Amino acid sequence: MGRDDQLRKLLPSKDSEYSFVNLSEAETDALEAAFRDGFGDVGAVGCVPMPPPSEIRSGLVRHSFFVRETSGYEHHENPDEFWDWDDDQPPPSESFPLGFVLRRLRIYFENQLDRFCARLIREEPICASEPRLWLEELAARRLYEKSWYEYHAVQLIDWIERPEFLGKTNPPVWLTSGFAGRLGRLIEQYYWRFRFEKAAVIGIGARTGASMGEKAKARLHKAEHSAWQKEAADIWSRRPNLNKAAVAQLIKKQLSATQTAKHIARFINRP
Repeated sequence: MGRDDQLRKLLPSKDSEYSFVNLSEAETDALEAAFRDGFGDVGAVGCVPMPPPSEIRSGLVRHSFFVRETSGYEHHENPDEFWDWDDDQPPPSESFPLGFVLRRLRIYFENQLDRFCARLIREEPICASEPRLWLEELAARRLYEKSWYEYHAVQLIDWIERPEFLGKTNPPVWLTSGFAGRLGRLIEQYYWRFRFEKAAVIGIGARTGASMGEKAKARLHKAEHSAWQKEAADIWSRRPNLNKAAVAQLIKKQLSATQTAKHIARFINRP
């Protein structure tokens, strides 16, 4: 089975749930498979995938480094120090392993557009009678939603591979290279945004929210304790023989406090 066939097996079906705002696990697996030949630059026939050198810290960037079976690449050692310099394939430090294979990206993103259109039709069956281009235009209008990235990814791939869409048979290099640059940035943002952004925002929001919540809680309690003390002073001015527990019971009753009398007693003092 070829790599493209393996990728197609991972693609979510047209009838599967499609989200506008995040990548599902199945979508992520398929996207990373579409990347895999580019992340590592599979190169010529006979290349095999190897992990990056052991000392390299790639973080969330995961890919193989493709080398010929006969190369001197040893991923357990320093790639520059132990590289076989007689080999005409460059060591990892001198290659650029973060390329894209447009064919495989097209397979992934066209499937995503199919799934977007299928969701529209499930939600509004009348859409089934509309032209496909009309449905895709709806994807293009959802600025910064997942479908917006998917629509423009396919559009940019078309402009790079099929310049006749631009009405040009031989477009200038600067034009197609510009499209390639946009495509690269768009796909990277798509991957990080819909795979990790939500978790990052939740994390930031939780930290900020906790801090703000503690401050708001402190302000609320300060006002509440002040009201208890004011009421206690008034009670003691009229009934100086009462102890703290009795005064706290009266405060709870008179102010309809949700806290127990024992808790209120901790925050009042005889003037």
